[in-house]
Amino acid sequence: MLYEIKSAILYRWLYKYSPDHPKQTKIVVEMESESQKALFYKEKVAELERHVGQKQIQLDFLEKLIELASEELKMDLKKNFSSKLLNGSGSTSRKNHSP
Repeated sequence: MLYEIKSAILYRWLYKYSPDHPKQTKIVVEMESESQKALFYKEKVAELERHVGQKQIQLDFLEKLIELASEELKMDLKKNFSSKLLNGSGSTSRKNHSP
């Protein structure tokens, strides 16, 4: 809370000094900073959802590209590539041999 006022004290003040708020009335007080935080996080979630959507489109594109290349080459590129990785032969590092 911004001013460190407990809700019980706030309600007691309202019931005592406000003729418009009888004892049974409940009021939700939202500080401006809390609404700003909520808005910030809503925008952040929307941004992340857009980013995930873009990544999914890229992933779908690459999956389709691999599928088409596999058909064109008449070989399962996914299977061949993953088996090389499992066997350790898919390494791109070069060994330096000294004379």
